[in-house]
Amino acid sequence: MATSKKSRAGAAAEALSADSAPASASAAAAPATAKRKPRAAKAVAEPTPVSPPALAEPTEATAPGVAPARKRAAGKKAAAKPVQTEALVPEVELAPSEAPAEIAKPSRSKGRRAAAEPVPASPTLADVPATPISDAEPVVAEPAGAQRAAPTESIAARRERLREQRRGGHSQAVIAPVRAETVADLVAEPVDDDKAAETPALSSEAAAEQRPAARNRRRGRGRDHQVQPVEERSPSIDAVDEVTEAAEAELPAAALPAAPVLKPLPEAPVAPPAPARFRHSKVGGAGLFGGYTLQALEGDETVSITLRGAAPGYYHCSCAAFAASDEGRCAHSEELLATLAVQGEAQRAQLQRGFAPLHSEVWLSAGAERRLLLRAGSTAPEALQALSAELPAEGLSAERQVDFGHWLQLAAEAGHELRVDAAVWTQLAHGADTMQRVLRLEAQFPHGPAEAALQASLRQPLYPHQWEAALFAVCAGRALIADDLGLSQRATALAALQLWQQQFGLRKISLLAPLDRHPAWREEADRLLGGWPEGLELLTPATLESAAGAKLLIVDAVQQLSEVASLRPLDAPALLLLADRELLGEPLLGELVDWLDSARRGPWAAWRSEGRQAAKRRQRELLATVMLSRRKRDLLDSLPLSFETLLPVAVPGLALDAAALSQLQALQVRWQTLGFLSASDQLQLLQALAQLRQQAVGDAACAAKAEALLALLPQILPAQANKLVVFAQQDASLSVLNAALASQGLPVANLRRHQSLEVREQELAAWQGEDAQILLASDAACAGLDLVLDDVAVVHADLPWNPAQRAARLQRVAGAARGLPGWQMLASGSLDEALLQAQSGAGASANWPAATLDFEVAAMPFLQAEALQGLMTALAAVLKWLSPAADAP
Repeated sequence: MATSKKSRAGAAAEALSADSAPASASAAAAPATAKRKPRAAKAVAEPTPVSPPALAEPTEATAPGVAPARKRAAGKKAAAKPVQTEALVPEVELAPSEAPAEIAKPSRSKGRRAAAEPVPASPTLADVPATPISDAEPVVAEPAGAQRAAPTESIAARRERLREQRRGGHSQAVIAPVRAETVADLVAEPVDDDKAAETPALSSEAAAEQRPAARNRRRGRGRDHQVQPVEERSPSIDAVDEVTEAAEAELPAAALPAAPVLKPLPEAPVAPPAPARFRHSKVGGAGLFGGYTLQALEGDETVSITLRGAAPGYYHCSCAAFAASDEGRCAHSEELLATLAVQGEAQRAQLQRGFAPLHSEVWLSAGAERRLLLRAGSTAPEALQALSAELPAEGLSAERQVDFGHWLQLAAEAGHELRVDAAVWTQLAHGADTMQRVLRLEAQFPHGPAEAALQASLRQPLYPHQWEAALFAVCAGRALIADDLGLSQRATALAALQLWQQQFGLRKISLLAPLDRHPAWREEADRLLGGWPEGLELLTPATLESAAGAKLLIVDAVQQLSEVASLRPLDAPALLLLADRELLGEPLLGELVDWLDSARRGPWAAWRSEGRQAAKRRQRELLATVMLSRRKRDLLDSLPLSFETLLPVAVPGLALDAAALSQLQALQVRWQTLGFLSASDQLQLLQALAQLRQQAVGDAACAAKAEALLALLPQILPAQANKLVVFAQQDASLSVLNAALASQGLPVANLRRHQSLEVREQELAAWQGEDAQILLASDAACAGLDLVLDDVAVVHADLPWNPAQRAARLQRVAGAARGLPGWQMLASGSLDEALLQAQSGAGASANWPAATLDFEVAAMPFLQAEALQGLMTALAAVLKWLSPAADAP
């Protein structure tokens, strides 16, 4: 008898499990189960046997709400089998007046049984499919063949939820072992006969196997198997959870029965997907691929999209956001793809496969580099299909036009249609234009910077490295010049401008420069081009709108730009950016490369992928097609002793002496007519020249130069050098400069003609040491002294008549170094302006005897033969710049 009680207790314990085992286990397994789960057996009161009515034939169905017994053999767990249940009501027909009997379920409270409270009877299981019951919410019938999802609520969470419901007085029912007749009472929604009919019927063999198990379950059925609301009595929640937890722990996951479709709990409303912002329509046919037009629902924005597939690069939008996107995306394309993708699995798969027409196509990819993509059509020749299959996923570089030509040739030979997108031709045109410029310049100037015709295109010669930069800028079309020389690029830009106009016919050109640099640009244009070039407009950041429509845009001092984006609307087909220093390693360089490579030909992609973190040498290599940034040490062999910058100085009231100028012109005519000048004529000539030159070094001119020097010092020290030497021919000129510097408290060393050698050596030691940064030196006082010093700059306060004397100044300071930063002061409107032009222009090869013109002591004023010839040739060059009328007839 005790064994029988244990068997019934074990069976009842397993009947409480939420995830049941197969119901075909034998009744003998019940005692063993009770022994293995003593806690679970104690938690459930022993049911009272009740003789059930006659049973109908069993039917096969899953009944996860009832925990069947387990089948074991030789101590091992039996494999899971489908749950089988029987109809628990007799198959009898009731008269319409007969009401179904009411059943009751007693409540349980610590071993005591409460009186059963009748509840309305429910429909039979034959009318309602067997469905599990959730103790949290009503249950909805499950369609046939539905798969059960793994339970998502843990045992601990379920136990806590049930405790909270008890404390809060919820009216939900806690389910004890349930008779099948009561299932329909707990269904939240009506169940129709069609759903009930979906319950599969058992085969005759399976039914025979199920009869013994069914009889055992009927013997244990009694009035305990009833439902009672929680309001009156409820079983122990802990006991129910322990039984459920024990059953779930032993049951393999694969053996769990299929989950029902449960009615979801009320949840917070889920935000609907973002509403559509565009209305799309197909253009040119009803197929999935091709052209689309998107019209904004709000506003008048309209864009066009070409769709060949869902993969990046296989669709293109006409909007500016898509063109600027490095990922090839925009809001229009994303919305169109999302709209098409939700219109069925077949259409989504078609989008992934992409367009597969009979003809072949070539188009541009999107992203940081626009590359050529080839899709061979189904009728394409085998060779073209092989090339399409071998093509990298990112496509072919647009610079490889030879390969593109091969595609066209293969298609033409096979008579196959190969369609090329219009954007492809635009991209190919960039590379073709670059090649055409290179070939034309090579044909015109085969010797490059050393070509005589190139030098003759300007009024003043340029250094080879300057011509090299100008040629690079024109060939590249869009370029950045940022040498590590610390010098202005004005001469380079004007040389490039001259090439653009003379060789390629550019007329509308805009030059954007800081306002304080405008005078220097105009003076440089006068020196190199003889005036302001036609078609060149000089702008400031405040007048940017005037640059619209320019064919060439030149931007000076880009290292001072605080925001490059504001200049992007000024984009022109040709672009030249100038920097006074190297920009490698600076964030600004990335913004400039983005601007230069607006066509996305490759430099921007190289910068994004590697350039940001690369070393300077690697950055030069990656940006070699758009940037020229040379180090000073790499150009030493071609650099001059000094890179000189002209510093014009306005002198109040300065005007050339008309009488002295007229006398010079008359003597020049006499020389050209007779080829002879007497000693008296030579003396008059030298006196007139000295009078004109004195105007450039007089007191008024020296005072103006002192002010200019004070304004220049912040640009030199310590920006470009740590030491500065100022040269002049006369001690008087240096005295004015020394007084101006001393008034600012600047430590200055002086080398003067009247000083002894010992004093001069002390002054030189003070400058070369730490006592002074500035040295004022006259040409005569420097004789016999070594002024060589590293990191030094030079300023010429006047202009010697003989160019050799100016070169001697530089040699004293530079030694073996080259490329010293230097400035040449010139009194505006004086003879020195014409003298400098003559020295670097047509009179560069003339013999310039010093004589008294360079204020040499005891210089012979009378010249003979070749010396006189050299003087008159140099004078002719000077007078040519002063007055074109002075040319010989």
